[in-house]
Amino acid sequence: MRTMPGVPVIKSDRFGFNAASRTFHADISDFRGINMMSQLYEDACDQGFILESSKTGRKIPFGFLSYKQDGEGEVQCWTYSAVVGFTTYYVHLWND
Repeated sequence: MRTMPGVPVIKSDRFGFNAASRTFHADISDFRGINMMSQLYEDACDQGFILESSKTGRKIPFGFLSYKQDGEGEVQCWTYSAVVGFTTYYVHLWND
């Protein structure tokens, strides 16, 4: 499925990566001015961004999955996911 024009493409070297959990992670403030909830596909309501490998140039759309709030209702973390082959990868954006 083709992604919509204008979806932000973000290089993977802007994230840390935990290979054991297949999770990229960063602080949301590192992406000020970037809409991390862009519509990914014309015929679907999935929202997210495209992660581009800094090593290979491969681009993978990551869709919004969930968020976690603290006891006062403040968002602590936004989680995105992508399936590549039979493997699921995640992105955690922490509210710093």
